[in-house]
Amino acid sequence: MKQNEKKKRNNLELIYLDGGYYAVHDDNGQWLVMKRTQGIKGPKFIAQRQCSSLNACLEDVYAIRKMQGNEKAAAEIAHRMIYPEIQKGGKYEQNK
Repeated sequence: MKQNEKKKRNNLELIYLDGGYYAVHDDNGQWLVMKRTQGIKGPKFIAQRQCSSLNACLEDVYAIRKMQGNEKAAAEIAHRMIYPEIQKGGKYEQNK
């Protein structure tokens, strides 16, 4: 596939993660983090990252929110993750 070709994905179930970020499990069994944007013809979703699981997608968005300094959003995402060390701020805690 050429680099500029876009892969069309239809009939996907979107799982809301946080502020415009969604997780999608596609037909090939891949998990994707998708960002909702406003296109000319209405909303569209752009794949941001590929993940191994729904929890991994949550981890990606958690890391994005931490980098942005949005502690409140990061905390809300952490509550939805299944790893207790992440919920306590474990390996993603920033070095101060």
